[in-house]
Amino acid sequence: MNLIFGIDGTSDVAARFATARERIDHAHDVRCNVLPENSPTTRTGYLSDMGKIFGRDSRENISLLYLGSIHKPIPEWGPGSPLDDPDKTAHFLLDRYLLNRDGFLDGLQGQYAIVIRDNNIGARLLAADSGGMRTIYYRSDLQCLIFSTNLASVVRLSADGPVIDRRWEDFFLIYGFYPWRHTPYENITMLPPGTLLEWKDSEIRTWPIKAGDPWIQADTGKIPESATEQETVNRLYDAFMTALEDQTATSDQAAVLLGGVDSALVAAGLCRLGKQVETFSFQYTESRYNQPHTETVARFLGTEHHWVAVTAEDIALGLENFSNDFNAPTNWPNYVIQTKIVCDEIRRRGYYYCYSGDGCDTIFLGYPGTHRRTALLSHLPALPGSLVDLLVWLFAIRLLERKIGHPYRVILNIIRSLRRKMPENSHVTLRIFDEISLDQLRIDTPPEQAMDIETILRKLAGPLVGMTAERLGYHGKGLISPNKNKIIGSSDNTGIVINSPYMHSGLKFLATSMKDTLSRPREKTAAAVTGKYILLKMAEDKKLLPREVIYQKKLAAVAAPVDSWYMGPLKDRMMNILQDLPFQANRKYLESLFDDKLAERIYREHISPSEVTSDGISLLATYASFSGLSV
Repeated sequence: MNLIFGIDGTSDVAARFATARERIDHAHDVRCNVLPENSPTTRTGYLSDMGKIFGRDSRENISLLYLGSIHKPIPEWGPGSPLDDPDKTAHFLLDRYLLNRDGFLDGLQGQYAIVIRDNNIGARLLAADSGGMRTIYYRSDLQCLIFSTNLASVVRLSADGPVIDRRWEDFFLIYGFYPWRHTPYENITMLPPGTLLEWKDSEIRTWPIKAGDPWIQADTGKIPESATEQETVNRLYDAFMTALEDQTATSDQAAVLLGGVDSALVAAGLCRLGKQVETFSFQYTESRYNQPHTETVARFLGTEHHWVAVTAEDIALGLENFSNDFNAPTNWPNYVIQTKIVCDEIRRRGYYYCYSGDGCDTIFLGYPGTHRRTALLSHLPALPGSLVDLLVWLFAIRLLERKIGHPYRVILNIIRSLRRKMPENSHVTLRIFDEISLDQLRIDTPPEQAMDIETILRKLAGPLVGMTAERLGYHGKGLISPNKNKIIGSSDNTGIVINSPYMHSGLKFLATSMKDTLSRPREKTAAAVTGKYILLKMAEDKKLLPREVIYQKKLAAVAAPVDSWYMGPLKDRMMNILQDLPFQANRKYLESLFDDKLAERIYREHISPSEVTSDGISLLATYASFSGLSV
């Protein structure tokens, strides 16, 4: 495990830190390291498994800890890559801090969480990258600042233990995420992406980190609207290869988390850069959930592929330990857990650098389910609220919700969305539970909410006015997506650098600045269902992959036999996990979530791209993991 944690500001720091250190040691079954301090009111600890994501440096009465993977382009960096040696990267960052304190992170690319203790001025500084790919959680009052890159560690550093913040519970259980950097816990928040925070004299000051232009060269910038399709393909190829090269270490070896075409393209690009590539995919005993064409990719690229088995027992253990390994509850925990399992195998085989296709569907408008849902909801008429309330009253029947399950909640979602206008009607379009679900789920009095659901949705969508309906849908999908949670947790747990060229700020800017029709043309194409037309056209034109791989039917990354596992071998363990929910749950309603419903079978087989309808069980189980966190 790799993490950073600390306390500043109180006279009892030493005792509190010692207690918390024991708790963190016990949670991760390893002894924490502690930085030497010359102040009685500050303590800093860390865990490192000697991978390639943790670095440290201390000079001139200043200590810097670094967690992540900063990559090129960096104008002042010498030969090699900042990915090669994290301690060298930490040294480089401290040099920057000594030269330009407030702006020392401006223009840096990649993932990072940075913690500095500057004893010369009596200050603590925390920083997180602008892409939100590394996170720092903290809580503060007039006397104390507590922080960590691991959410559970902040709880263990807190004197009052895990106190669940139920003011956002309705929104979280319905939409599957916490808005505005809130967490499941009271008074613990996430440092905003792209922010430098200073704690000094019991006061907090923050300022933004300037992102900068990662590509100064004109030939890798925004594609002009006048460009032909072939010119666009050529520019996109150059940008894709440049982004990938920026993210590579000097090591000849690289592993790829192989899913569909997005990650297969990454493997192909790495091979063209001269890397020795091995690919890895998770494997279920039910073959329909396993990624097709892995052997085709291996033959075409001359790489070796490895299957990593994932079992019901793996998922159960992952759920029981979820809040230790990951930083947010999710309705797709199997995807998060199984990625960590694969990364464990990658590290076991001696790899320190891993690449994925994460982020591709968002910037090139993939995700067929998101596209269909956004297209439907954005074209529905906006009805008066009173009429929508009447329709909900007519359709909101408890018995139907328990007997039909997920498909019934989908219908209620469509009805409720009829009250909304642009941009909120196209933004957050996926629901897990419904108000009628919560009314049956919780026996005790519902907690007072910080804000009603519709107000939250309007405030989330408000800054996005002017964005196309298509882009709105994908932006909203990103709020619920477990990808960042998966990458951070898997990387922190294994010490492996996990990068994706589609998350490179240069390639992201280029792709999102293109017209939507380049990814989803109005005319029918071979990519009509999957989207990403221009990217797949580039892959075909540049002969990166065979056509059957490029235009394969998308297998949802979250597809897995979890429904049958929950209903069968894992039911008793799931019910035991759910006992840690922060409210008294209606057991009869919980039992209904595990029923094998005809409507849900039909939905899985003919409608759902993931063949999963147990999102509600998963969300409750991961919520219970944070609520029942052992300190």
